[in-house]
Amino acid sequence: MGTLTVNMPATAAITEKVKAIAAAPFLPFRNHVSKSLLSGLMGRAILTGYLFKYTGEEVYRTECAAITEECMDALAEEAMTHTYCNGITGIAAGLHHLAALGLLEEDPILLLEDIDAAIHAFTLRDFETANWDFLHGGLGGFWYFLNRPDFAGHSAYFEQYLRLLDTLAEPTPRGCRWAMKPLRPEDEGEKIYSVGLSHGLPSIIMVLAQCVKKDICLPLSKPMLRKACNHLLSLQLPEGMGSVFPAMEAEGESLRASRLAWCYGDLSIAIVLYAAAEALADEQLGAMATHTAMATLTRDYSNTSLADAAFCHGTGGVAVLYLRLYKITGKPLFMERFRFWIDATLQLATHEDGIAGYKSFMGEEGFLCQPGLLEGVTGTGLCLLAALQPEETAWDTFFLLA
Repeated sequence: MGTLTVNMPATAAITEKVKAIAAAPFLPFRNHVSKSLLSGLMGRAILTGYLFKYTGEEVYRTECAAITEECMDALAEEAMTHTYCNGITGIAAGLHHLAALGLLEEDPILLLEDIDAAIHAFTLRDFETANWDFLHGGLGGFWYFLNRPDFAGHSAYFEQYLRLLDTLAEPTPRGCRWAMKPLRPEDEGEKIYSVGLSHGLPSIIMVLAQCVKKDICLPLSKPMLRKACNHLLSLQLPEGMGSVFPAMEAEGESLRASRLAWCYGDLSIAIVLYAAAEALADEQLGAMATHTAMATLTRDYSNTSLADAAFCHGTGGVAVLYLRLYKITGKPLFMERFRFWIDATLQLATHEDGIAGYKSFMGEEGFLCQPGLLEGVTGTGLCLLAALQPEETAWDTFFLLA
C-alpha cells in the first residue's frame, strides 16, 4: 500500500454534515418507521443526544427527549419484535444509555421492570431454540443484561444463558464452535459457522469475555471462552489470502478471505481478541490481536468491499473500529487510519437524492436511503461525530466493541 495521506476534514465541515443528518426527516424504510435502536428512531435519539453533548445546543436535547418519549410510548402501545436490532431489547438498551448520559429523567430500571421480564423470557426462548444470534436472538438479551448498571443482580439469568449456550456448542479438535440458526428459508438444512462479529463466533467470545471480566459464572464462562478462542485461532488463513481470518466456515467448503468491516473481518476480530486476552490474562492472545489488527493496515481501499459510509459494512464503521483499536493499544497508526476513514466517510456524501448526501448499499437492491444506526445515515452521523469528540464513543457498546 502507498503512503497513507492523513487528511482530517475541518471541524466545521464535519459539524455541518452531522447537523444535516440530524435535521433530515427520519424517512420510512421499506414503508415503515421503526422505533428500534439499530434500525429506527431510538438510534436517532442516541445521535441527537450525543450531538447535544458536543454542541450544547438545546434543540438537540429537546429532539432527543421527544424521540425518546415516542419510543417509550411504542414499548407500551405497539406490537414489535423482541430483538436487540429491531425490537424491545435494543430500545431498552438505548434508554439505559441515555440515562447514563444524563438525558433521561426516569430511572430505566424502574421504568422497564415489565419489559425486562419479557426480554428475559424471549432470551431464554431464543437459546432454547438454538437462536443465539446477537442482532436477532439470545446474545442480544444476554448483552443487554450484562451491560446494565445492576448486572450483578441478574446472576441467575446469566447462569441460565451460559448453560444453554454450552449445550449448543459443538466440540472441535481445538475447542468449540456454534452453528448459525439459518436467517433465510433457503439456508435450512445447511450448517454454517459465521466468523463475523454480527452473527458469529466473535460475538460469543465478546460476551464470554465480558462474563469473565465481571466474574460471572466463571466455572462455565471461562472454559467456554478458552475453547471458543482456540477454535477461532485454528481458522487462521495462510499468509497472502487477503485477511487473517475468514468470514465463514461451512462443511466441505474452503475458507475464504473476509471483508474489512464491523459485521465481518479482521478489525472487529482483533478487538474481540484483545477483550479475550484481557479477560484470560493471555499474552499470546494479545499478540494475536495485535497481529490481526496490524494486518488490516496493508489493505488498500480497493480490496475492502466498502461501498458506503454506514456503520455495519461501510467506511464510518471502519473508522470507529480503528478509533477503538487506538484506545486499546495507543498505537498512532490506528489514529491515522481513523482520520483517513473519517475523511473517506465525509467524501461519500455524493447522492443528490440521498439523506444529507448519503445512501446505503443494500446488495441486489442497490443504493437506498436508509435512516438507521446499523446500516444507515444515523450511524454515519455518530461515526463522524466521533471525530469531533473521540472520547465520547461509549455508544459503540451497542456493537459489542466495549
